[in-house]
Amino acid sequence: REYTPPANDVALEAIVGPIQPFASGNTTVYLRARNNGADTLRSFTVNWSVNGSSQTAYNWTGSLPSGQSIDSLPIGTFSFQPATYHQVQAVGSLPNGQPDARPQNDTTRMDSLYPALIGGYTIGPNSADFTSFTEATRALERGGMLGSVLFNVQDGTYQEHISLGSILGNSPQDTIVFQSINQDSAKVTLENSTSNPLFTLNGPSHLTFQNLTLRHTGGRLLVLKGSTRDVRIRKVHFLQSPSATSGNYVGLTLESANRHDSVRVIRSQFDNGGYGIDAYGPLYNHTKNFQVRNCRFNEQQDGAIYLSEFDQVTITDNIIQNSQAPNFSYEGIELNDLDGLNLTGNQVFASGGERAMKLFDVDGTSGNPVLVANNFAASLDSSSNGGDGIEIDNSNYLPFYHN
Repeated sequence: REYTPPANDVALEAIVGPIQPFASGNTTVYLRARNNGADTLRSFTVNWSVNGSSQTAYNWTGSLPSGQSIDSLPIGTFSFQPATYHQVQAVGSLPNGQPDARPQNDTTRMDSLYPALIGGYTIGPNSADFTSFTEATRALERGGMLGSVLFNVQDGTYQEHISLGSILGNSPQDTIVFQSINQDSAKVTLENSTSNPLFTLNGPSHLTFQNLTLRHTGGRLLVLKGSTRDVRIRKVHFLQSPSATSGNYVGLTLESANRHDSVRVIRSQFDNGGYGIDAYGPLYNHTKNFQVRNCRFNEQQDGAIYLSEFDQVTITDNIIQNSQAPNFSYEGIELNDLDGLNLTGNQVFASGGERAMKLFDVDGTSGNPVLVANNFAASLDSSSNGGDGIEIDNSNYLPFYHN
């Protein structure tokens, strides 16, 4: 039996705009409508609302043949508020001035519309834009960004754990910064006492953390996973409880499933835990351009810096000290399967350890040169049984000067 459409039937198929990311303030709302009636559609009405608040109705006139659609029909403007949830609903009626024969296709809705962020914001308890890191990162995830975003964090301790996914609009030009508003890491502490990592980056890139303290009573502090790349860490204090000595208690973790290129750790401090930095790249597609410069590592149980499957690594001018009871699996710096390395100017005091530095399968090439120079490496246990200062194994084209 052949279907015969009713004479007058307007269907609102979807709200198609604004498209995220979009700016807060007055923004046009668009929808797509279709003539499902047999007669040419010459007029209809759209009643629409935002978060249940009715807006001025839109009355369309024109000529739309049967079976055809209108894309991007501007039904009005609304002042979208920053970092705020918006639900837009539209209902069509009166096709050609007549009752709609099929009202079940008259309504469409778009949920979870959030304006994008751009510029500077505050996090904190005192008349800030966001009361917590969680609130700020949710606004980023939901609305995206239209330019660089800077979060200035007010003094205080923030008890939470955060997982930040990919961000619409995030790019090398449009970056994200979290920093102490007073440029003092001792005044801003992000703390976690659960088993979850304190801060997980699962996709966003081009981020900077600076002048913050990250503290955990026993777990991982900052974890990079997904496609996260280009992360800068400056003047950040990674602090574990002195009793948190397991190898699972790590300051900075890079997981191996994806490449995390261009990570730079500068003038930061790592205290306690199993490892300061525990980082793996993909086995056959190495992570590239990893830097640790002018940092201090104190009292890690298993090692300060562990890297595996990396290319183009720079580890310079760091101080590593471990005065704990002897742990014969300890290595101050352990590097496995690297192509391209600048290991210079470091001081490693592994007074309870097996090796101050261990380099295994570290190779130099014309494109990825290696230099090991001007390092001080000491490894002695309490009974004066010396460990290894620097152990090099299965490595080629490795210039070694003035250590």
